[in-house]
Amino acid sequence: MAVQEHQPVIDQSVLATIRKIMKLQDGATSEGEAAACAARIADICLKHNLEIGSVQLEQDETEASEAEYLSTGVYQTHYVWLQSAVEGMFNVGSYSQRCGGLPRKTRIVFYGLKTNVESANVTFEYLLASVEAMLQGWKNEGNKGRGSAAYRAFRIGCAERIDHRALHQVRQQKSQLAGNTECAAIVLLGNKLIAAHEKRMNLRSRRCFGYSFANSDAHGAGYAAGGRVDLHGARSSRMLS
Repeated sequence: MAVQEHQPVIDQSVLATIRKIMKLQDGATSEGEAAACAARIADICLKHNLEIGSVQLEQDETEASEAEYLSTGVYQTHYVWLQSAVEGMFNVGSYSQRCGGLPRKTRIVFYGLKTNVESANVTFEYLLASVEAMLQGWKNEGNKGRGSAAYRAFRIGCAERIDHRALHQVRQQKSQLAGNTECAAIVLLGNKLIAAHEKRMNLRSRRCFGYSFANSDAHGAGYAAGGRVDLHGARSSRMLS
C-alpha cells in the first residue's frame, strides 16, 4: 500500500466518541437502539470526513502484528531488495535475525497492520521462488556450471529489478489514491503502528544495498529476468485470498 503524505491525522477525541457509541451499539437491548447508535456513528463519520473501516481498524489494531518467513541457511544478499519491495507494496516494516543452532536458518519478520503483514510474508516467499525459477531458466539456457558468484549476481540483479518495479508501482498508487481519505487514514494507522513497534523493539535499519558482484553479465541477465516476474503472482496463483 502506498504511503500518502501530508494527510490530516484522525482526531483521537472523535475516535474515542465513536468507540463509546460502538460499545453502546454492542450492548443495545433493541433493534431501534442499535439503529440509533449506527446512525449517530454515520453522522460523526460524515461530519469529520471519516470512513467506518478505518475507524474500526483503529479500534481493533492497537499494536503492530508480525508475520515471519523462516529461511534455511544464512541471509542471502538478494533478500534485501525483496524485503524492500514488499515493504513498499504493503506498507510494512521488516527485520531479519539469525537463528542459533544447526542447520543455520534466518528469520525474516514483517510487521504492521495484520492483513498487510500476512500479504507481505506470502508475497516475499513467492518472490523468492520467482527469483529461483528465473535463475533455473537462465541455467537451462546454457549457463549451468557458471559457479556460485555468477548465480549470486543473477539473483541480485533479478531482485533489484523487482524492487525498482515495486517502487514505481508505489509511486503510481500515490498518484491514483491522492485525496482518498479512507486509504490515507489506513496508511497513517499502519505507519503509526510500525513506528511504535520499531521504538518498542529498538529496531534500526542495518540493511545495505551496496553489495558488489563480479559477474556483470549475470547481473544484467538477472535484472532483465526481474522484469518478467509478476509482482502480484502470489495473489493470482491463489497464495493470497
